[in-house]
Amino acid sequence: MRLSLKNLLYLTYILITILNIKCNKIPLFKKVIIEPNGTLVLNDELDATLQNSRFLLAVTIKDNAHSLPTFLATLEEIKCPNADKKCDLWLIFDRCLDNSYEIFTNWLSKTRLLFGTILMIDTNNDEKTKQNHPELGIAYFSNNKKIRALAYAIDKKFDYILFLNGDTILTNPDVIEILARKKKAIVAPLLTSSETQYSTFSIKSHDENSAQKLYSLIYNRNKIGCFKVNTVKESFLIDLKNPKLNQYFQKNLEQLNDDEGISELAKLIGLSMFVCNRDNYGYIPDLIQDRNQAFIHLKIDHLLKGPNKTYNKPLKISKNIDYDMIPKIEKTKLGFDEIYVINLERRPDRRERIESALDDLGIIYKTMRAIDGRLIDEEYLNKLGIKSLPNYKDPYNDRPLNFGEIGCFLSHYFIWQEMITNNYHKIIILEDDAKFVLNFKSILVNLMKSISQARLSWDLLYLGRKIMKVQEEEWNLDVVPYKNFGLIQPAYSHWTVAYALSLSGSQKLLANEPLKKLLPVDEYLPIMFDKQPNEYWTSFFPKRGIVAYAIQPPIIFPTHYTGEPSHISDTEQTQLLDTSKFEGDSTDTKNANNKLNLKHQIHMDL
Repeated sequence: MRLSLKNLLYLTYILITILNIKCNKIPLFKKVIIEPNGTLVLNDELDATLQNSRFLLAVTIKDNAHSLPTFLATLEEIKCPNADKKCDLWLIFDRCLDNSYEIFTNWLSKTRLLFGTILMIDTNNDEKTKQNHPELGIAYFSNNKKIRALAYAIDKKFDYILFLNGDTILTNPDVIEILARKKKAIVAPLLTSSETQYSTFSIKSHDENSAQKLYSLIYNRNKIGCFKVNTVKESFLIDLKNPKLNQYFQKNLEQLNDDEGISELAKLIGLSMFVCNRDNYGYIPDLIQDRNQAFIHLKIDHLLKGPNKTYNKPLKISKNIDYDMIPKIEKTKLGFDEIYVINLERRPDRRERIESALDDLGIIYKTMRAIDGRLIDEEYLNKLGIKSLPNYKDPYNDRPLNFGEIGCFLSHYFIWQEMITNNYHKIIILEDDAKFVLNFKSILVNLMKSISQARLSWDLLYLGRKIMKVQEEEWNLDVVPYKNFGLIQPAYSHWTVAYALSLSGSQKLLANEPLKKLLPVDEYLPIMFDKQPNEYWTSFFPKRGIVAYAIQPPIIFPTHYTGEPSHISDTEQTQLLDTSKFEGDSTDTKNANNKLNLKHQIHMDL
């Protein structure tokens, strides 16, 4: 069948439109219609309704000075889908003891025109408000801040209300329109936390395992869509035009007292609640006692949640807050003389990510330019007198050293040298893909305090590692654990993503002149504390005796693992070392083999 030119043009229009939709140039909720005259139009049955609706953002602020600069930056970006593009704002300051109120008013003085009406409430003035406004009902003074906001929204005839807290971060500026278009009476956006999988919904069932499994499927986006749930909390949208809700709210609002009350109400009047996870909406802090640390970790975790597990840019801080009003984090080296960060100059993405994380943690650091294996040549190797350990072969890839591994070793080696030159007593060395656990600072500080109190001498302390032989490891019972983190005597381990080093440790590492018999640095470290299973390699390093410990579980992990689509190795894709030119002295090899043969013979004689 042949297509007419007119039909061909129609088809082309449709394909172009579909392509634009896929590229997010046209919102997915638009309907593509071809009019009888051949004109291609985008129709939207909800457009008129949303444009004529009134939207209320209801924000509860409770000692949120630490999070407000970031929260307010996202609030500036939220789009309101009505005709004048402005949402109204309702804020309640819940007995704040910090300068949250001052930060907000300072911000509002510069952003007032972004919003419609604005109502600010300070719960410290409730008694005075009751006296001055006796006409206000009980719901206006409910202990639950959402009920108070609902009372205001119903009284002022708003169509939608979106609840927020001063530490929830909405990174999707279209969140209101997206949720409103779901046509659900009560719907929550999926907001993710950093460690605990805390979110904006809960699922209850007689079968707890089944409920937890469904929760995880939704939270991890293994299932995509909008799902019925038992409870929505923290942040959710209510369609106040819904007849059942509106009728009930008018008569019974004062009976509600918390989020569970709203959920029970929905169940009572036959309405389902939903959580939607198709879009990425943003974050919510882990539900832990230290809310400041939870929010810091939220910001750090955001850096790792870019598309396909790439790095995100840091969350913005509002430029509409005077700098001197923004809370400052006390800077520290955590009791160490120096904290080094190793970074390749050609990886500015990694540098920006880890420096942003350390800045958020309030950690003082020194960034060291790594030795790039791609830039190493034979002249450089000869100048440093570098030789490969004789007969060295990578046990997994059956190959000699590559230049990336040499560069990695040298990057650590030069820091060991600097430590001795500066007479530092203890340092931390981080590679630029280090990822910190929640409460990293307090865990490390408290364990180091316990190590000092136990008068435990150490040379090497792994903060992060790949455990190769867990069954051979033993706990150190002299060091008091902190929040389930303790000290262990490590067996064979890989990675140098993060470790602490004492002055005596660096001296021992350099005493063997390792550049003359080089192998990967994460193989060298276990040699030095006698846990390297390859006795042949170990035999080349007679001066060992490193006293090593590891924090267990680790408090630092790599951001990406080998095999992940987003993992890029900066060492693997480099030139292999020509061992015919740079292998260690054959005499060393002969002596090493003689020692091994002698050891084997003694064992046989016994």
